[in-house]
Amino acid sequence: MKTIYIHPVYPKTGTTYIQDSILSKVNEIERIIEFNENRVSQGPYFEYFKSNFYKNTNNKFNNFYIDKKNFYNHLLKKITNSQNKKFILSDPGLLDPFGSPGISNIYLLKDILKEIKLKESIDVKFLITIRSQAELIASYYAYRNYYFDDNTDLSLLLKNKKFIDNFKFSNLLNHIKEEFENPNILVLPLELLKKDSIDYFRKIEIFFDIKLSRDIYKNTEKVNSNSKIIDNKKYFFINSYQENYLVTFLSKIHLFFKQFKFYDKFISDSDFFLNLKNHFKKLNKKIIKSKIYLSSNQIEEIKDYFKNDNLEIEKKFSVNLDNLDYF
Repeated sequence: MKTIYIHPVYPKTGTTYIQDSILSKVNEIERIIEFNENRVSQGPYFEYFKSNFYKNTNNKFNNFYIDKKNFYNHLLKKITNSQNKKFILSDPGLLDPFGSPGISNIYLLKDILKEIKLKESIDVKFLITIRSQAELIASYYAYRNYYFDDNTDLSLLLKNKKFIDNFKFSNLLNHIKEEFENPNILVLPLELLKKDSIDYFRKIEIFFDIKLSRDIYKNTEKVNSNSKIIDNKKYFFINSYQENYLVTFLSKIHLFFKQFKFYDKFISDSDFFLNLKNHFKKLNKKIIKSKIYLSSNQIEEIKDYFKNDNLEIEKKFSVNLDNLDYF
């Protein structure tokens, strides 16, 4: 039997760290799709799960059934042709409640896996990375600021039930449990990496049935962090990027050559190319538009609001949130 691990949420919960510092260094787990930094907005996965979320700019029409068949063929071929027994679909935006196109992707995921099971014997497991709601809300708001009206102050959103209830973890966890008939779910708090990194890594080892190297255990440095403590206050930065002209030019050349099998198979996925791509991306200029922080009163109000929900996931999903600043 082969195992498909799904890592579908949440952005800003250490997802890039898990992808870059852990999963990318484990050879026995094969990627179904590229991780965030190396994934382009095209191809079977994007067309099936996300194309309807983005504006049609190239007079290209979407057809759900064609997109579904293409991704099914892509996934089935990936699983059947590989010698690996373990596969990972890691995209924290897959079930991002605010976009692409949100929680409804759970039904598309369920549908495609149901059809795969008719051809292959597979087990499906879920890795759900979380973060204390006060931290997650502020970090997410800063990170995905373009999702929200620029004039919408975070303090106003905190009073909006439709906004804030998207951070009730039990809603999504119970939904996954119901739709996928009680699958194995690991709920992994980001705070555990700092509080007890050995326990953090051991949970990952047990869940994936792997052995991590000592180098991985030693590396607990955050990746893609958008916060900094200034004068005893934790600020979250709202950034924008100004793309370098050379990067824009090279990206167009890359997309052109991606249509050729030799390039796609032997060059675009090579370590040399990926290192070169990441090097050129550094030419893009990050601009801090503004910064935000939550007051101590706001933080306590958020903790109080989510207290019962967090107690529920502790009980149902065997996760210990004590001493991790959730209460």
